[in-house]
Amino acid sequence: MAYQGQAPDYGGHIRAKSNVETQYGNQSASNAYGRFLGQQRYERNAGDYKRQFGRSYAPKKATFGRRGLSGGGIKSGAMMQSMGRYASDYGREQMRMSQNQTQANQGYDMQQANLDQWRQQELQAIEDRKANEIAWTGQNLNEIRNSLGY
Repeated sequence: MAYQGQAPDYGGHIRAKSNVETQYGNQSASNAYGRFLGQQRYERNAGDYKRQFGRSYAPKKATFGRRGLSGGGIKSGAMMQSMGRYASDYGREQMRMSQNQTQANQGYDMQQANLDQWRQQELQAIEDRKANEIAWTGQNLNEIRNSLGY
């Protein structure tokens, strides 16, 4: 006889589901907040870098004037090349900062997808355990009924 002597605790399934939902909610909120903070840091850093570039552009260009390589009627290839590189470096750094933030956001998105999958698997496992316990309870009741001659 498969009877184990105690009735299953179906309330445990409800508590287990509640625990999964609580853990999922906490981790999802933490993940979303981390992403939000990362985005804020990126915006601040990108803005600071843009201001720094803007403030340093004119002084950089002025150094060519002090050397006689810029001014009215002067087109210096050295100045054009240097300032072109300066602007190109700025653009490349901005692009890298943006790519880094995109990759960080993708990491947060992947973490959220993993959390979603974990939640579904845990809830399904709880439902499977519940279904198995119900089946075993039914089988045990049939065995008890048969042993009593009903």
